[in-house]
Amino acid sequence: DKGRLYLYRYWDYERNLSDFICKRVKIPADGPALDLSLMRERLGLLFPPERQGEANWQKIAAAAALMNSFTVISGSPGTGKTTTVTKIMALLLELAGERKISLAMAAPTGKAAARLQEAVKNAREFLPCAKTIKAALPEKATTLHRLLGSLPDSPYFRYNQENPLPFDVVIVDEASMV
Repeated sequence: DKGRLYLYRYWDYERNLSDFICKRVKIPADGPALDLSLMRERLGLLFPPERQGEANWQKIAAAAALMNSFTVISGSPGTGKTTTVTKIMALLLELAGERKISLAMAAPTGKAAARLQEAVKNAREFLPCAKTIKAALPEKATTLHRLLGSLPDSPYFRYNQENPLPFDVVIVDEASMV
């Protein structure tokens, strides 16, 4: 009626993804209860105070990521998104304590994955945290197709709704390109 054309498969993909995200944002972060005092302390160390009276949006984004099971961090180029994500991964590892958590990093293209990998490598050097935490940060980023296990000559993937990825946390950079 409005002169629009959609391929059913892509409309269905979009609808399913939208439904998944809507459900996911309502679920609190998995795992044991957060130690809020430790979280505040570590956030304060990783995100020093901004100018008096100004909100530190990177710190707020990190706190949101720690307390929610789905988080999107957006901003213009050079605003510190990847540095913030590196700090979030370090926080997750620190707050997990003895519990091991697995992290994966991916991007839509090989070039974007290489940039993510390099940015995390560079940011890790300046993190005020233990060497064991820095060592536990993922060193490799991959493409989304490789992460999901693209099946040759097929629109399907090895990992899907019935067979979820074997990671506790998945970081997707350049999500706007997906």
